[in-house]
Amino acid sequence: MGANTPFTVTPIGPSPDGGTWVGFAGGFVESFGQTISDFTVGTTYELSWYAGNFGAETGPGYNGPNAIEVLLDGVSIGSGSVYSTGRLWFEESIEFTATATSSELAFRLLNSIDSYMSIDGIELTEVDADVPLPASVLLLLGAMGGLGMARRFG
Repeated sequence: MGANTPFTVTPIGPSPDGGTWVGFAGGFVESFGQTISDFTVGTTYELSWYAGNFGAETGPGYNGPNAIEVLLDGVSIGSGSVYSTGRLWFEESIEFTATATSSELAFRLLNSIDSYMSIDGIELTEVDADVPLPASVLLLLGAMGGLGMARRFG
């Protein structure tokens, strides 16, 4: 680990969710998302994920502090905490209320500072149900595998 990665700081290990995750940069805006059709209007949902800011040694060096922002149908509904580069993963979450049965849920970096953050373990749960939405979560996680820059640790 570390020798084959362009990270500024070597992660302490795989994310708490497993070994593969998605990374995206700020300075130019990268984002990814998924349309979810299982929402119940008026229901509150919790969206949680793991975030890490390991930086990247590509280009000008993407080492700035940043946070992961969440968009629902293109409108910001919140973000995680701002992190400087470091070796750890952090658990993040936000709550929102569905306004439509089908919406696009997307992630991007909050600031346009040159930075490179990683995200994994995205989970969407009805606040009252405490049970993940299986179809939506599987679609979102499947879409993540093909988007962004994936890093693999064995």
